[in-house]
Amino acid sequence: MNLCPCGSGVLDAECCLPIIDGSGVASSATATMRARYTAYTRGDIDYIIESNHPETRDDINREDVERWSSDSDWLGLTIVSDVPDPGREDDAWVTFRVRYKLDGHAHLHRERSLFRKLDGVWKFHTATEDVDEFQPVLVPVVAASTVGRNDPCHCGSGKKFKKCHGA
Repeated sequence: MNLCPCGSGVLDAECCLPIIDGSGVASSATATMRARYTAYTRGDIDYIIESNHPETRDDINREDVERWSSDSDWLGLTIVSDVPDPGREDDAWVTFRVRYKLDGHAHLHRERSLFRKLDGVWKFHTATEDVDEFQPVLVPVVAASTVGRNDPCHCGSGKKFKKCHGA
Protein backbone atom coordinates (compact mmCIF):
# COMPACT_ATOMS: atom_id res chain seq x y z
CA MET A 1 0.00 0.00 0.00
CA ASN A 2 1.40 3.36 -1.07
CA LEU A 3 0.44 6.94 -0.43
CA CYS A 4 -1.00 8.64 -3.49
CA PRO A 5 1.60 10.65 -5.44
CA CYS A 6 -0.84 13.58 -5.65
CA GLY A 7 0.09 14.60 -2.11
CA SER A 8 -3.35 14.11 -0.55
CA GLY A 9 -1.92 11.93 2.23
CA VAL A 10 -4.42 9.18 1.33
CA LEU A 11 -3.60 5.70 0.03
CA ASP A 12 -3.46 5.64 -3.77
CA ALA A 13 -6.10 2.86 -3.90
CA GLU A 14 -8.51 5.19 -2.08
CA CYS A 15 -7.55 8.40 -3.87
CA CYS A 16 -6.58 8.71 -7.53
CA LEU A 17 -6.27 5.11 -8.74
CA PRO A 18 -10.06 4.47 -8.87
CA ILE A 19 -10.45 7.64 -10.95
CA ILE A 20 -7.64 6.61 -13.30
CA ASP A 21 -8.86 3.02 -13.76
CA GLY A 22 -12.47 4.13 -14.27
CA SER A 23 -13.97 2.46 -11.20
CA GLY A 24 -14.49 5.88 -9.59
CA VAL A 25 -15.37 9.40 -10.68
CA ALA A 26 -13.62 12.62 -9.67
CA SER A 27 -15.90 14.64 -7.39
CA SER A 28 -14.31 17.97 -8.31
CA ALA A 29 -12.00 19.70 -10.74
CA THR A 30 -9.24 19.39 -8.14
CA ALA A 31 -9.77 15.62 -7.90
CA THR A 32 -9.38 15.38 -11.68
CA MET A 33 -6.21 17.50 -11.51
CA ARG A 34 -4.80 15.26 -8.77
CA ALA A 35 -5.62 12.15 -10.82
CA ARG A 36 -3.97 13.66 -13.90
CA TYR A 37 -0.79 14.36 -11.91
CA THR A 38 -0.81 10.80 -10.55
CA ALA A 39 -1.30 9.48 -14.09
CA TYR A 40 1.79 11.43 -15.21
CA THR A 41 3.83 9.89 -12.38
CA ARG A 42 2.64 6.38 -13.37
CA GLY A 43 2.91 6.84 -17.14
CA ASP A 44 -0.83 6.27 -17.61
CA ILE A 45 -1.09 8.20 -20.88
CA ASP A 46 -4.51 6.76 -21.75
CA TYR A 47 -6.05 8.45 -18.68
CA ILE A 48 -4.25 11.73 -19.36
CA ILE A 49 -5.74 11.82 -22.85
CA GLU A 50 -9.17 10.55 -21.73
CA SER A 51 -9.37 13.20 -18.99
CA ASN A 52 -9.11 15.96 -21.60
CA HIS A 53 -12.34 17.55 -22.74
CA PRO A 54 -13.34 16.34 -26.24
CA GLU A 55 -13.16 19.95 -27.51
CA THR A 56 -9.39 20.00 -26.86
CA ARG A 57 -8.41 16.31 -27.02
CA ASP A 58 -7.20 16.51 -30.62
CA ASP A 59 -4.55 19.06 -29.58
CA ILE A 60 -2.64 16.43 -27.58
CA ASN A 61 0.61 15.00 -28.93
CA ARG A 62 0.73 11.54 -27.36
CA GLU A 63 4.47 11.09 -27.95
CA ASP A 64 5.29 14.39 -26.20
CA VAL A 65 3.10 13.44 -23.23
CA GLU A 66 4.71 9.98 -23.01
CA ARG A 67 8.20 11.47 -23.17
CA TRP A 68 7.51 14.11 -20.48
CA SER A 69 5.84 11.52 -18.26
CA SER A 70 8.60 8.90 -18.52
CA ASP A 71 11.64 11.20 -18.58
CA SER A 72 10.59 13.28 -15.56
CA ASP A 73 11.18 12.52 -11.91
CA TRP A 74 7.94 13.79 -10.33
CA LEU A 75 8.57 15.55 -7.01
CA GLY A 76 5.19 16.94 -5.97
CA LEU A 77 1.91 18.67 -6.69
CA THR A 78 0.59 21.70 -4.82
CA ILE A 79 -2.96 22.88 -5.43
CA VAL A 80 -2.97 26.66 -4.98
CA SER A 81 -6.67 27.29 -5.60
CA ASP A 82 -9.87 25.77 -6.96
CA VAL A 83 -12.38 28.44 -7.90
CA PRO A 84 -15.74 27.93 -9.60
CA ASP A 85 -16.26 30.07 -12.68
CA PRO A 86 -18.91 32.66 -11.73
CA GLY A 87 -21.91 32.23 -13.96
CA ARG A 88 -20.91 28.76 -15.21
CA GLU A 89 -21.60 26.06 -12.65
CA ASP A 90 -19.95 23.39 -14.80
CA ASP A 91 -16.61 25.26 -15.05
CA ALA A 92 -13.86 25.61 -12.45
CA TRP A 93 -10.33 27.03 -12.46
CA VAL A 94 -7.57 25.10 -10.70
CA THR A 95 -4.25 26.82 -10.09
CA PHE A 96 -1.39 24.50 -9.18
CA ARG A 97 2.37 23.97 -9.06
CA VAL A 98 4.22 20.82 -10.07
CA ARG A 99 7.83 20.18 -9.12
CA TYR A 100 9.82 17.73 -11.22
CA LYS A 101 13.33 16.95 -12.43
CA LEU A 102 14.14 16.51 -16.09
CA ASP A 103 17.65 15.77 -17.35
CA GLY A 104 19.00 16.36 -13.85
CA HIS A 105 17.53 19.86 -13.59
CA ALA A 106 14.79 20.88 -11.17
CA HIS A 107 11.72 22.54 -12.68
CA LEU A 108 8.65 24.28 -11.33
CA HIS A 109 5.60 24.21 -13.59
CA ARG A 110 2.89 26.72 -12.65
CA GLU A 111 -0.46 26.60 -14.36
CA ARG A 112 -4.05 27.81 -14.12
CA SER A 113 -6.35 25.28 -15.79
CA LEU A 114 -9.97 25.38 -16.81
CA PHE A 115 -11.90 22.21 -16.05
CA ARG A 116 -15.33 21.69 -17.55
CA LYS A 117 -17.92 19.18 -16.41
CA LEU A 118 -19.18 16.89 -19.17
CA ASP A 119 -21.99 14.44 -18.35
CA GLY A 120 -21.16 14.74 -14.65
CA VAL A 121 -17.41 14.14 -15.14
CA TRP A 122 -14.78 16.88 -14.72
CA LYS A 123 -12.49 17.16 -17.77
CA PHE A 124 -9.38 19.28 -18.36
CA HIS A 125 -10.17 21.91 -21.00
CA THR A 126 -7.49 24.59 -21.38
CA ALA A 127 -4.59 26.06 -19.45
CA THR A 128 -2.42 29.09 -19.14
CA GLU A 129 1.13 28.99 -17.83
CA ASP A 130 1.20 32.77 -17.42
CA VAL A 131 0.20 32.50 -13.78
CA ASP A 132 0.72 34.97 -11.00
CA GLU A 133 -0.35 32.77 -8.12
CA PHE A 134 -0.16 35.70 -5.75
CA GLN A 135 -2.73 37.62 -7.79
CA PRO A 136 -6.03 37.06 -5.99
CA VAL A 137 -8.87 35.44 -7.86
CA LEU A 138 -11.88 37.71 -7.51
CA VAL A 139 -15.11 36.04 -6.48
CA PRO A 140 -18.37 37.98 -6.12
CA VAL A 141 -19.23 38.76 -2.51
CA VAL A 142 -22.84 38.56 -1.41
CA ALA A 143 -23.65 40.97 1.40
CA ALA A 144 -25.16 39.39 4.49
CA SER A 145 -28.44 40.78 5.72
CA THR A 146 -28.05 43.09 8.69
CA VAL A 147 -30.30 43.49 11.68
CA GLY A 148 -31.52 47.01 12.30
CA ARG A 149 -31.51 48.34 15.85
CA ASN A 150 -35.33 48.55 15.90
CA ASP A 151 -35.87 45.08 14.38
CA PRO A 152 -36.96 42.19 16.62
CA CYS A 153 -33.96 40.44 18.18
CA HIS A 154 -32.76 37.31 16.39
CA CYS A 155 -32.81 35.31 19.64
CA GLY A 156 -36.63 35.25 19.72
CA SER A 157 -37.02 37.13 23.02
CA GLY A 158 -39.57 39.50 21.52
CA LYS A 159 -37.46 42.53 22.47
CA LYS A 160 -36.00 44.97 20.00
CA PHE A 161 -32.45 44.11 18.95
CA LYS A 162 -31.09 47.35 20.51
CA LYS A 163 -32.54 46.40 23.94
CA CYS A 164 -31.39 42.76 23.80
CA HIS A 165 -28.28 41.61 21.90
CA GLY A 166 -27.54 45.01 20.37
CA ALA A 167 -26.75 46.62 23.71
